[in-house]
Amino acid sequence: MPRLSKSVRRITVLQRHASGDITPVVVFKRGRGKKKSTRLMRPLEKAARSLADASNAATSTYLKRHKKSNRKRRDGWVRDTPS
Repeated sequence: MPRLSKSVRRITVLQRHASGDITPVVVFKRGRGKKKSTRLMRPLEKAARSLADASNAATSTYLKRHKKSNRKRRDGWVRDTPS
């Protein structure tokens, strides 16, 4: 079996029978992975992930502003902290 990209879900070959009928035959089918969390924990996981994403966004925004303030003037981050 050749290595396939993850985007390939299924390979189907059309075969012709002796009677002339054409039928599709699935040669390869990528199964969907089993969910590893319980149904009750999914909302909690989603909330934790969104909190982590928001924290990451806030931290990166602060870091950009911090660096910009330091480029503008000496100890700029201290002066620009209230804003």
